Amino acid sequence: LTSLPMSPNNLMHARAVGVYPEDYSLTVCKGGLAFRAAYGPPVANTHLLADTPGYSALLPG
Repeated sequence: LTSLPMSPNNLMHARAVGVYPEDYSLTVCKGGLAFRAAYGPPVANTHLLADTPGYSALLPG
């Protein structure tokens, strides 16, 4: 959605380009923790976390 890195902690960055996450059955966010506030109900009722390498690893170390 953007040409610069941006935290997914605000739905307005998606809505500004015409994407409304609440219209989809699945939304993927790359982030550690901040997305939970923006992507709670009514956008998402469930969060599935994936442990991936890098800065926002679920289980660092």
